[in-house]
Amino acid sequence: MRYDENSVKIQMSVDELISLAMPHGDLGTKRDSRTKNPVGTKIHKIIEKATDGEYTPDLSLRHTSLHDGLYYEVTGTAPGIIDNDGGITVDDVYAVKTAYYIDISPINYAKVKCFAHFICDTQGIESINVRLAYYCSDTKETKFFTKEYSRAALAAFYNNLLEKAKRFALLEKEKAEKRIPSIQALCFPYSSIRDGQKELISAVFRAIKKKRRLLAQAPTGTGKTISALYPAVKAYGEGLCDKIFYLTAKNSTGQSARDALSDMCAAGAELKYVSLSSRESVCFIHCGNAGCDPTKCEYANGYHARALDAIYELLSTKSSYDKKLLLETAKKYRVCPHELSLDLSLWCDIIICDYNYVFDPRVYLRRYFDFINGRYVFLADEAHNLSDRAREMYSCELSLSPFVELYRMLPEKDKILRTATLDAAKLLWAQKKPMREDIRTDEQGNELGFRMSREMIPGATEKLKKFTDCCERWFYFYRDLDERFAPLQSKISDLYFSAREFLGILDCYDERFVTYTELYGKEIKCRLFCLDPSHVLDICMNRAISTTLFSATLTPPEYYSDILGLGKRADTLSLPSPFERDNLCLAAIDTISTRYADRESNTNEVSELIAAAVSAKKGNYIVYFPSYRYMNSVYSHFTASYPSVKTAVQKSGKDKIGTAAFLSQFKAQSDHHFVGFCVLGGSFSEGIDLPGERLIGAVAVGVGIPQISNELNIIREHYEATYEKGYEYAYVYPGMNKILQATGRVIRREGDRGIVVLIDDRYASPDYIRLFPEHWSELKYVGNARSLAAYVKKFWNKFDSKDENE
Repeated sequence: MRYDENSVKIQMSVDELISLAMPHGDLGTKRDSRTKNPVGTKIHKIIEKATDGEYTPDLSLRHTSLHDGLYYEVTGTAPGIIDNDGGITVDDVYAVKTAYYIDISPINYAKVKCFAHFICDTQGIESINVRLAYYCSDTKETKFFTKEYSRAALAAFYNNLLEKAKRFALLEKEKAEKRIPSIQALCFPYSSIRDGQKELISAVFRAIKKKRRLLAQAPTGTGKTISALYPAVKAYGEGLCDKIFYLTAKNSTGQSARDALSDMCAAGAELKYVSLSSRESVCFIHCGNAGCDPTKCEYANGYHARALDAIYELLSTKSSYDKKLLLETAKKYRVCPHELSLDLSLWCDIIICDYNYVFDPRVYLRRYFDFINGRYVFLADEAHNLSDRAREMYSCELSLSPFVELYRMLPEKDKILRTATLDAAKLLWAQKKPMREDIRTDEQGNELGFRMSREMIPGATEKLKKFTDCCERWFYFYRDLDERFAPLQSKISDLYFSAREFLGILDCYDERFVTYTELYGKEIKCRLFCLDPSHVLDICMNRAISTTLFSATLTPPEYYSDILGLGKRADTLSLPSPFERDNLCLAAIDTISTRYADRESNTNEVSELIAAAVSAKKGNYIVYFPSYRYMNSVYSHFTASYPSVKTAVQKSGKDKIGTAAFLSQFKAQSDHHFVGFCVLGGSFSEGIDLPGERLIGAVAVGVGIPQISNELNIIREHYEATYEKGYEYAYVYPGMNKILQATGRVIRREGDRGIVVLIDDRYASPDYIRLFPEHWSELKYVGNARSLAAYVKKFWNKFDSKDENE
């Protein structure tokens, strides 16, 4: 629905009108959309041949009418028009599996009644027939249901629909007449523009206007969130796009976007924006992977009849929709909060969401991207994370044992599903044969085997598709099972979604994927692994007219252009740091090797260097290590050698409470030395903000190269064949990004002061020097702990003298 100011009309489709005026139905997983699939050309021809008279399929209709002071222009395509001696009949056709699936309700007739009204009103016909035809694919028979309506009855029905949709039509009118002008009049919401912001704002707006892609490196302090959102909002106000998607890797990044939008609203822009959360994080009954089951969830049962009232309340009273507000409103109206956020997003100007809502083949927003690529703008923050995230999204695994367990659980009477389950199990078991020559036995007598292939598993698509089809059939016929069958239903559901996920990745499988097969005892696991997600990212970005990928660390730009699917099609921008260079002391120790083989021998030296780095000024520091093992080794030596220094060490695993407790130790006012020991690439090396005196120094031990593994070596081979830079793309560049992210924790605000120490002899090599950002040009090489301590002391003394004079 939209309000066109030129024609002064509300414009919408028949489907939109019916969904607004006759909300109906429960929430359910995709498996429940079993009955109302519009027929294709083939079935149209079957119906046409069985029809007496002239049959016109797919007739486009447009109708304009005045209702309560508003003009409505409603369009749609009538599936079929029959003209014979009995008059005119408007026909709608559905394909169903069997007669059991036929479900006739007022909703089924609503669309054809709208088309019938259009014809009666424009042609002056006093009565007309509407017909529903159900083609049963099992029996190849068609069942017809016909009703006759008068012109007056259809007009009354149609005007009733318009009356019920009017409240949303008025919101669209308000958007065109009030909200969009407020966005057009918006000025930059802050009193001044920082260095680099003006350049980034211009680049983002230009990319949207020219329908280009942009790769922008904007160091910490640039204000990249507002610098990306502000021009996108202005482009939206000028009609250059229809919706903005602000994509994040973490929830904390989404908060930055909400803050920026709030500031724009405070400056006069009447924006509406929603934050999407995962289904699992907001589900009231914790349904998990099973999806919404209206037979077990009151928030899914009858959802659509209540959701519109919830959406209208939110749209008419609020402009920002966060997780807390959505949960409160969903509870009030007894609707699913996740689905509420998705439906509400259709009415919002900006959607703040995780990468996966655009890029993940399992959970991307089909309502936006399945049918036609819209005039959308994607703004992807922390874009250095996107390639690894996409690689995870397009990799998946299936194991043999769940199919075996399900086969044993299924009753004998479920022959169809039992057969499909057994066939899927045999498919996986058959993958043992190709690795037979390489199978060995461990001490417990278990067979061990591993195989990698560049080809898909033969027959996988056919067998797994049959399995998922049988699961859907089972779900329909046994949807009302009591609680005794909950374990079986849960097992089928879990395996159904796993198989569907596997099928989804098989659809994308090409030379950028490999297949791993692993044997351990009686278990076989088959994993589809995405080596290079650039191609699928490129396809996903085609869903928008413009995509801006931005981060503080996108060096070298050609590497990120390649791995993110931009190639030569994107504009690039690299901004300098906006902070005073004199506020950062940057030193490198080029006399120590932190390579894996040398780590045990240099624990003492690394401990001394850490002590030297923190010796000149009391305060908070973080030391980053390439592994937990190396970190714990140095930590033990350091605490034994320097017991007066307060320390904390990162624990392995994800623990939100532990993370908060760890960060709480970094106090703004510190009268002692405090050193945190952390791992590179972990939760404390990016995405945390410790401004001012909460963090005054960071030490990076090593160059961040990830541990050598089979998967990374395969990625290396792929990029070597593709770009002749396999080692750099698989190891060096990702490692250097971790270093830049970790050391970027130190200077966060204008006026911050701090030190960064790099420990590894490779920092003196040309291959690494060329990866240094522009604001690292003042780096100084020091050879030992004594030289480092002197250099750091000189740096801090400079500020002590300056502060005394002031």
